[in-house]
Amino acid sequence: MNRGALRGSPTAAGFVVFGGTPAESASALSTLEELELGDPGPEMILFPQKEPPPVRTAAEGTQVTCCAVPAEYAPRIEAARCGSPAGTVYAAVAGMLAAVRPPRLLVRELDGLEEPPFRPVDQPKATWILPHLGSESELAWAIAAIRHTSEADPISAGWDGRSPGSVNPSRFEAGGSVRVAGYGPRVVGPYFIREDLVRAASSPLVFFEDSDDLPTFDRAPMLRHALTQSDHDIVGSHYLRVDDLAKEVRPVRFPLDVNAALASSPGHAQLLPTTIARKQSVLRVGGFSTALHFGADTQFLLRASFSLRLANVDRFLYIKRRHENSLTTRPETGFGSPERTRLDALWKAAFHDVKLGKLDLLDSPLAASKRTEPVGDDGS
Repeated sequence: MNRGALRGSPTAAGFVVFGGTPAESASALSTLEELELGDPGPEMILFPQKEPPPVRTAAEGTQVTCCAVPAEYAPRIEAARCGSPAGTVYAAVAGMLAAVRPPRLLVRELDGLEEPPFRPVDQPKATWILPHLGSESELAWAIAAIRHTSEADPISAGWDGRSPGSVNPSRFEAGGSVRVAGYGPRVVGPYFIREDLVRAASSPLVFFEDSDDLPTFDRAPMLRHALTQSDHDIVGSHYLRVDDLAKEVRPVRFPLDVNAALASSPGHAQLLPTTIARKQSVLRVGGFSTALHFGADTQFLLRASFSLRLANVDRFLYIKRRHENSLTTRPETGFGSPERTRLDALWKAAFHDVKLGKLDLLDSPLAASKRTEPVGDDGS
């Protein structure tokens, strides 16, 4: 094991840098000196290599091998040390994500230009839209993670597969800023829940989030600023993928101009859970296909690109987890599965036909398909 590559380097900011080459450690130290970390500050900062955003579709970067933690957390990294810096970073992040309390994480690219901090004033409220399928403790963890980046915004969570009468919202947060509703007892899928919660939201903006992922410490102010200081309808970001199957942490970057990327090729140009959106813009293009349980975010993005302004910021503001038994890894619904492959081909063909004027958007497979069955305690 290259112990030298894992040796911690203390900084004036009270952080300790782990991993990477000497040049990467020096770059991380320089970045730390420029950051205004606040109080409370982040509990870990991850440093992917600086790379330009792609032009057409999502692009994976090299594994993250460098991180920094406050000095009091350094023993955690020492305890997680593996056979390589990349393995150590994964073990340290996975350990934090498995903790009872969600961590406060930041992501900064090595050799990236740190922008001056901004102080948002009188920004409009944004409702967090949080579909959830899992346990009560996992939902409480997701809500607590959102509170690290967004202290005052309302949170609307939809608990899939739970009868409305079985949910006690007081278990999650005191006060009226968190609403937890049951959808079930049969599983209805995340898109039915998103659509219902977006329509019920009282704020003009909505954040999307998946309950098994994590927003970075600075996600809310960064995205809200990017959306409200522009004429965009939806703004997303890059993300770090914490992959429990491959045991790695890897950056995934997106094109900054989503409309131009999709006009060139209908690829993977934005990830819905990374985004903030204007509520009325989402509804104006038909919302989500509530009859589908997976893949409808791709359909929504392709449809929305014909009339909405879509963009990504050149920042990592989201931590996405890849694990067993998720919609994207299950054999019957995951990437490469027969049905997901069929839908992807169907929607891309329809996108081309609509763009060429051969097919009307509202009469195409890209139109939102709505669930017609009621959702109630009787499972109907």
